[in-house]
Amino acid sequence: MNQTEFNGFIEVNSIFANAALKEIEISRSTKDLVWVHDYHLSLLPKMIHEAEDLNCMEQTIQMVYFLHIYVFFYDYKQRINKKNITCLYQ
Repeated sequence: MNQTEFNGFIEVNSIFANAALKEIEISRSTKDLVWVHDYHLSLLPKMIHEAEDLNCMEQTIQMVYFLHIYVFFYDYKQRINKKNITCLYQ
């Protein structure tokens, strides 16, 4: 993936994040659930949580990230041993 393609990837994730945040703001239930399906939107969870922090929104969003293909990083054994599995995507 070249830089132009990656910039497009970021832009698409940003569009989805903004759309999700609008829906979350409208509903504002105590436990909103966002289901992110597959690697095409792998930046979406971080973008939503960053927007929550930036807008001083209460952290009520539950997020599910479903990835139906295996992705192993070169140091996956060290990363999986950590308690917080989200470290895989940092």
